[in-house]
Amino acid sequence: MKYRTKKHPPFRHLYRVKMFICFGIFLCTGFAACKKQTIQEPIYITDVQKAYTYSEAYYTNLRTYKKSDHQVLFSWIVLDSHGPSWGSHPWGLPDSIDIVSMWGDGGLDDPENLRAIDSTRKLKGTRFVAVSIIGAQFEGIPEGTPVKEAIAIAVKRMVNHVYKYGLDGYDIDYEPNVAPDALAQKYIGTPENLSIFIKELSRFLGPKSGTGKLLILDGEVDQVPPELGPYFDYLVAQAYFTTGPGSLQSRYDAVSKVIPPEKFIVTEEYQKFYTGLYDDDTPNTTAGPIPSLLGMAYWQPVQGRKGGCGAYHGEIDYNATSQYNTIRRAIQIMNPAAVK
Repeated sequence: MKYRTKKHPPFRHLYRVKMFICFGIFLCTGFAACKKQTIQEPIYITDVQKAYTYSEAYYTNLRTYKKSDHQVLFSWIVLDSHGPSWGSHPWGLPDSIDIVSMWGDGGLDDPENLRAIDSTRKLKGTRFVAVSIIGAQFEGIPEGTPVKEAIAIAVKRMVNHVYKYGLDGYDIDYEPNVAPDALAQKYIGTPENLSIFIKELSRFLGPKSGTGKLLILDGEVDQVPPELGPYFDYLVAQAYFTTGPGSLQSRYDAVSKVIPPEKFIVTEEYQKFYTGLYDDDTPNTTAGPIPSLLGMAYWQPVQGRKGGCGAYHGEIDYNATSQYNTIRRAIQIMNPAAVK
């Protein structure tokens, strides 16, 4: 029979059928694998990458450092626990940053933001303060309201805000002439009315209150009457675009009768310029331009040690210099870590 000849070996047609079936299975498997590989599945980084944590002894030492007498790093920062940058997350801030003035209010009505702020406060000792252009606290007060009554309303709003969210104090952005802030000019634009306002506020915030809550004023710090100096923890000078130590010294000289140097903080404007601006003529570093924040960190008033330095929109430093490199360096310049 033909199927037994050499030309047609036994069951060759069955062999071909098997080969065809195997080839079909191979193609189906291959196509299925390719299809599976091209499906884009989301990878949630938080599920596979955990933040590095330190020992409890590290955090204990960190909190102790924050309570010690040292030059502080202060910064206005826009916080956002949901944003794409770790630099805007409270947990992503440098451990040794001292005071965060929450520009934009920190998203306090967002439970996740509030939890992140609270846990950072408790674990690292970082202090978070509310901030606003002060005239905003007088908005909505009926026309014709007596000044003292309007001041009482504004103070109540500020204090309630601090205690409602468990914050560490308030940073008053006081710029009645520069901005201009019409409501601030109207209600507390005179030394007399500013004095009434600060003294009322100091019952609840600041060194006179006994609460441990900070009272800070930034902006036109040279407009603060000398008798009000003891009511503030810090005055923060917006020393933007400073090109050398002479400018910083003149800024402190303008308030030297109001506060001692250890209550004076100088800050740079990171939103516009933050590097290669300051020409340091002190022996602390090499000659030539250096990042202005570092120049501020090196600088000291001739009257004594300053309170600290900082930046407006400090979160920009996270991406611009690789994870807060300049701010970390400024902290080290002011408060060098002990080398064992």
